[in-house]
Amino acid sequence: MIRIAQIMGKMEKGGVEAVVMNYYRHIDRDKIQFDFIVDDDSSCPQENEILSLGGRVIRISPYQHIIDNMRDLRKLFKENQYAIVHAELTTMSVFSLAVAKECGVPVRICHGHNTACKGETKKNLMKYLLRPFSKTFATHCFACSEYAGKWLFGRNFGKSDRCRVIPNAIDADQFRFREDVRRDIRKELGVEDKFVVGHIGRFAYQKNHDFLIDIFSEVYQKNSSAVLLLVGEGALQDNVKQKVQALGLDAAVRFLGVREDVNRLYQAFDVFCLPSRYEGLGLVLIEAQTAGLHCVFSDIVPEDADIVPEYVLRLSLNQSAISWAEKIMELEYKDRDLFHFSEKYDLSIQSKNLEKFYVLAEKSIYQKREITAMKKAIIMSAKYAPGHFSHMLAYDKLFRSIGYDSAMLLAEGYKDFQKDYPEYSYLSLGQIGLIRADVLLIYNMSAKDSKYIKTLKKNNPDIKVFFVYHEPWFGYKKWLDDLRSKRESFKDSIKTLGRYFFVRPILKKTDTVLLPSQKAEEYYTKICVRINSHYTLFPLVFTDEAGSVDLSVKKYFSFVSTVQNSKNFSMFLDYVKYKSKKDPEALFQIATRTDITDDLDRELRDLIDRNRLIVVHGHSLSNREINQAYAISNCTWMLYNRSTQSGVICKSFMFGAPVIASKIGSFQEIVAPENGIILYGSYTLDDIDNAYERIRGNLAALSDGARDTFISRFYYGNHVDRFREIIEN
Repeated sequence: MIRIAQIMGKMEKGGVEAVVMNYYRHIDRDKIQFDFIVDDDSSCPQENEILSLGGRVIRISPYQHIIDNMRDLRKLFKENQYAIVHAELTTMSVFSLAVAKECGVPVRICHGHNTACKGETKKNLMKYLLRPFSKTFATHCFACSEYAGKWLFGRNFGKSDRCRVIPNAIDADQFRFREDVRRDIRKELGVEDKFVVGHIGRFAYQKNHDFLIDIFSEVYQKNSSAVLLLVGEGALQDNVKQKVQALGLDAAVRFLGVREDVNRLYQAFDVFCLPSRYEGLGLVLIEAQTAGLHCVFSDIVPEDADIVPEYVLRLSLNQSAISWAEKIMELEYKDRDLFHFSEKYDLSIQSKNLEKFYVLAEKSIYQKREITAMKKAIIMSAKYAPGHFSHMLAYDKLFRSIGYDSAMLLAEGYKDFQKDYPEYSYLSLGQIGLIRADVLLIYNMSAKDSKYIKTLKKNNPDIKVFFVYHEPWFGYKKWLDDLRSKRESFKDSIKTLGRYFFVRPILKKTDTVLLPSQKAEEYYTKICVRINSHYTLFPLVFTDEAGSVDLSVKKYFSFVSTVQNSKNFSMFLDYVKYKSKKDPEALFQIATRTDITDDLDRELRDLIDRNRLIVVHGHSLSNREINQAYAISNCTWMLYNRSTQSGVICKSFMFGAPVIASKIGSFQEIVAPENGIILYGSYTLDDIDNAYERIRGNLAALSDGARDTFISRFYYGNHVDRFREIIEN
């Protein structure tokens, strides 16, 4: 079991406490338990429930006595040897995480639940003083919304895999609208025939009760049957009561205190009003919308809170109370049963995501103590490229085949892939300073690889570094030629040039470069060999994700790749139109993460409508989506303008799909009469059609040939001995 230290500070009956408890109730507590570290002056009304669920409540000196607080934390961390400390205190998390780092806690999470605004001078001064240090001691940065994350951690929040949004998720079933509950609770409260405005929140400056009372006063003048129900307690409650009395609203404003049945109270409301001065997200807004309520709130609330736009109305705090009241009275009330809940805030889903993070984080910790006698290998891909995930699975298998304990160190974009392959081990780039390894293999170069290698070498002086150089730099002459001839777009050409400059420091820090083909070797020995002369040939490798081939579903001529000039995509579209007119039975498929909306003209859209063209585009394809595309392909488009080595051919062969390829790069080394067709020189649509018909007419034999080529050339199991020789020598 993983026991996590949740640093709560003052634990009362607030929004942050509600969020943490919601997650705690729904995680698998046989796997994960929480120790709630709370200030000893907390009332902690959740304590009995926590104990009943197997958790612990540990009281320490309050943060106002920061020296004593940090002393208590230091003692606690050393005694319990936590692997994960999760600080829920926004900017105040700095102190507890500094102690956690001092005590060697490997995973340290700073969680932002709020922001700031004008008016709380003393409080804001502390926030702004501490905010620059929010990332200093944290290995991971969490926030309840993108807005809160960027406020606390900077504008690059979300661009690193050490950062993530943990939504203020709720148990939707508790809050869904029920007419019988509404009838009962309104009767209990004596508001059956009233227009009920509701608000739930602490009586604090942030929640802006003063303005809320002004708004309700105007509502009451327009509708004398209106009532305002205020749920919560806080330091400013007496001030609010005095204002209510001064305005003569005693009979219309009710103070309900802290309630355990807020889910029922939402049913009683007709509208929910939240004129907050600032919010990290606003859990109550998620709850209120789930109950089908119209929500009127200030426009400073992050847009993440807008689950269904037609249920929400954003207003500026610069508008008058009269204006707010008029907008409330003008609302057109909808059937509250029609609300559809967003998965983003579904606790059953989000609690599993958080649970998985904790499990993977604990699993991935490479602390100084020796966990196993096996040598350790890291496969790193710090730049997301969905088509390359299959290669990394194979390298993981190769390392394990030669006796290494292997893990993949991946960019944030691969998260969804990891869900589909939970049997593999994964590490976060945010934990790179904790990793202990003997071997590093770099796949899919990124601009930050040189920095990552430096960090790993600092902590692992004897680490061996191997770099799979997929497409070596081929020199300025060919680069200019490709640019002039438009074999590559200007944008892609600039990227190609940039990769050459990024690769130089990587090559200098690499022990051995792995080149996947003879063509790659030809290019490498022209230029890059001057930077690093230690290279060897080793093919792109894969696990066998197909297993068998079903010819009965292989009906589609497919384009499976990103859309670039170098892939000759426009000619593929021309052929789709050409062939569709000529053969009403021909079927086509496009699977790409590129958004090709602008490329789909009326003719192509008509083919889509008639189910003759399948298009999956505009989002990052999962490995399963990519595999499905190949599985139904009877031929794959490889008539590229430029390529050195393409994994598309390998994976196409894995699924028994022959290819039509151009005479470029390493294609001639791979494509042969038994697995596809190469078109030489310039070719026409008629030439492509003749080749495709030859493949369709001999699909069974060519499919077998493609599979045979994959097994002999690219299947990792046939390269174990060679891989062992490279790694160990």
